[in-house]
Amino acid sequence: MEPISVGCDFGLVKSGIVLTNQNFGIESQNLIRVKSKGAARLHDIERAFDAIVSPYRPLDIEVFVEGYAYGAKYQRESLAELGGVMRRYLYLSGLNFWIIPPTSLKFFVTGTGKASKNYMKKCTKDQWEQIFKSDDVCDAYGMSRLGMCVMKTLRGEPCGDLQPHQKDTVREIILNPDYYRNSSTAKKRKTKTRR
Repeated sequence: MEPISVGCDFGLVKSGIVLTNQNFGIESQNLIRVKSKGAARLHDIERAFDAIVSPYRPLDIEVFVEGYAYGAKYQRESLAELGGVMRRYLYLSGLNFWIIPPTSLKFFVTGTGKASKNYMKKCTKDQWEQIFKSDDVCDAYGMSRLGMCVMKTLRGEPCGDLQPHQKDTVREIILNPDYYRNSSTAKKRKTKTRR
């Protein structure tokens, strides 16, 4: 069964969703925009995500979600609500999902865990010749590539020419499935990683 990696950068106003195939080709790239508020907003994002992913359900899908930015100053509670709603959706839908910290995504794409949005876009263009207007879609694309590397490595398949920092990121995720897979990532890691 063909694997599909779904990269997700969920946000309250805009959410980037990118589906990547085993050859790292983009199957679907989406920017979910919502104007609703409160519970209606959560419902609208969940329904939009379901509409994007449902056609691919017969395939081997793994979902890779950008985790919480614990240092965020604004709308933390609302973002936590959205995170909880989407994790519940993934769980009830029977979809395997991985929660990847923002610093791990940045490290995979740029080699540093503190990269700016513009530097993420630059590295995405330089490495993979992909240009995105939206930061959210760019992050989702990086997440989907990271996700496909995790999937391929777990299958014992080559993942192409990865840089050392990219290999380190994939290895860290695979060696710690209790932390990353189907997890809230609320617990702190006992081992320190280079970021």
